[in-house]
Amino acid sequence: MLTIRSRAGFLAAALLVNLVAAGTLGAREARACSCVGIPSVKEGLRNSDAVFWGEAVSVEEQGFASIAPPFQAPVTFEVRESWKGVSQERVVVHGQGMEASCGLDFDEGKTYLVFAYHVGKGEDGPLGTDLCTATKPLSDVEAASRALGSPTDQFPDAGGPDARYFGGGLTAAAVAVFASLVLTGVINARRQRRARRP
Repeated sequence: MLTIRSRAGFLAAALLVNLVAAGTLGAREARACSCVGIPSVKEGLRNSDAVFWGEAVSVEEQGFASIAPPFQAPVTFEVRESWKGVSQERVVVHGQGMEASCGLDFDEGKTYLVFAYHVGKGEDGPLGTDLCTATKPLSDVEAASRALGSPTDQFPDAGGPDARYFGGGLTAAAVAVFASLVLTGVINARRQRRARRP
């Protein structure tokens, strides 16, 4: 027969397995795009890791959404002007995909004003953009310059995105639930031991 402590441990482990399975299996089907609001170009400049104007020279079609970042297919841009975070002539940004998963529909040969952020951990992750950024088609740099000022690739203290991509919230919630279940099991086991003492 299972003791209270082993039952609590079993339940906690089962809950953790279910949370992890729910967060990884079928994550692609459950995801839908929902934006709080599209930022202005000034907000986009302040909150993005990279801002540039360039031509989409290669657009990879997305076969299926990944369950790990980056979620969207890559687009290679020939950079014409950079305001922040891009110093190469060509840069790859993940953003091609279905609108339901916050993807954008880029066309080869068209020019875009791109607001991108690092996907994954720190500044080492690939660049990504999505429907919830200020990224948009733009035919000339003058229009971008009117909104953003003179192009440059160095904007000190311009900031970056706070929390962008998805997996961390589920992991933190799973750990918190698991820890609270274990703590509850330990407390209940101690109470029962005390109650059994003469």
